Amino acid sequence: MTALLLVPSVRQAKRRRGQFFATEGCPGAWGAPVLSLKDFAQDLVSREGVVVTNFESGFQQRLLMEHCLREVAVELPETSLVRIRQTPGLIRHLVSVVNDLKQAAIEPDVFVTRLEQAEYTASLDEGVAAVYALYQEAMQEAGLYDVPGLYWHADYFAGQGRPKVLEGIDTLLLDGFDDFTPSEFRLLHSLSDQVARMEIGLNVELAPDRQDRYTLTLHTLRQLQEHFDCQVV
Repeated sequence: MTALLLVPSVRQAKRRRGQFFATEGCPGAWGAPVLSLKDFAQDLVSREGVVVTNFESGFQQRLLMEHCLREVAVELPETSLVRIRQTPGLIRHLVSVVNDLKQAAIEPDVFVTRLEQAEYTASLDEGVAAVYALYQEAMQEAGLYDVPGLYWHADYFAGQGRPKVLEGIDTLLLDGFDDFTPSEFRLLHSLSDQVARMEIGLNVELAPDRQDRYTLTLHTLRQLQEHFDCQVV
């Protein structure tokens, strides 16, 4: 059995790799038996022939959002969103809204369709939809990836068949997670069809008198039981 361990962060991956090398001398996949889930998603996309360029910082992402908002102000000068004072708080909020839409795998055209079909809409919806469309277009033209977009593309490849990143890997192990974002969850679901075994370790206590301490993790466990053919051990 050749396994790859995925953990929540780069720091945890580095620490666990050190433990592996010290105790097992385990080379793992490409010399890395442990990866953060984000690094794994990036490797997955890269191995499919896509050049991945991540945002260097949240500041870079906010600069792009500011640019998109200025473009919307020119194209839709009467829309409510551009009449609001463009503060750093507004830009951060727009980035958060767009991230949430991408986490839910709602593309700009789908968002517009849902707004058109909604019984009630807010005055800012038109502007948000326009900003989202420009933001996504600008990212694609520049070949940039934000985190939700990276997982989105990784899930696409994993859903097309066994990705190259899994060559020589028959087991995926995940440890140290309390929960998963929607985009992470979709990727895991697609990956579960491409490996012989997937094991997910959750820090949770199932005793009824202690479950209040693990509300978030118990919710994750219920999600896994609902969407995966899994066994709790």
